[in-house]
Amino acid sequence: MDALSVGLEVFRNHDHEFEKVLENKVNSRKIELELTFHELPNGFMLSATDEDGLSAEYIEVTGKILAEKPIVASELITHQLEKLGDTRFSFRAVNLNVTNIPHLKASVINNMRRKVIEKLESVRIQSFEKEVFAHLVSSFPFPQKQLTYLGNVSNKLAEIFYKRHGVDTIEPAFEIAKLKGSTTVMTTKHCIRYQMDACAIHQKSTKKLNEPLFLQDNHHTYQLEFDCKQCIMKVILLVGIKHN
Repeated sequence: MDALSVGLEVFRNHDHEFEKVLENKVNSRKIELELTFHELPNGFMLSATDEDGLSAEYIEVTGKILAEKPIVASELITHQLEKLGDTRFSFRAVNLNVTNIPHLKASVINNMRRKVIEKLESVRIQSFEKEVFAHLVSSFPFPQKQLTYLGNVSNKLAEIFYKRHGVDTIEPAFEIAKLKGSTTVMTTKHCIRYQMDACAIHQKSTKKLNEPLFLQDNHHTYQLEFDCKQCIMKVILLVGIKHN
């Protein structure tokens, strides 16, 4: 390719170690959240505000029982509210906006936390504005002037696209082409010779197969061709030939 030259910096498009880091849940992107526990005349309210300024509220109507041990009760409320688990949020702060610390069951606090998170997620979805990009029609030259059936051009829009980018000759895709003679329909690293313990390169085998080898389905016959130098196998459709 004309764009390539000696000394050009090349970037890999797949890094196994980096993919492993991304798969680690510790490295997942979380949205910071501030939770505030409020006291109301008829119960309690939990409000949540995320790092984008979006907020939601949930009210739990319930009777009030003062905690005999306020410090322990406040620690319980804070601890349960911080349990954001597998949600997309992480807590930035938890505030208790109450005059007298109440005695509440952990199940009640957990329910308030779940409900306000559900509401906030709904608010985030409703407020999301999808960025729309205008379609830019270009005519940058395609690196090839001719496309065989391997280009998989199967409709008029694809044909128009390639012609706009300078392709002169376009063969139809395999599925719609009227093929003549032998046609390579697959090139694969999977090798029948190797599978049958007859690979002279990797298995150092002296086993000889009765070649050429063929595959058959209900409609076609395919001949197998081996390129041991590149370690590939080609599956070739034999048009108009029925092999028994």
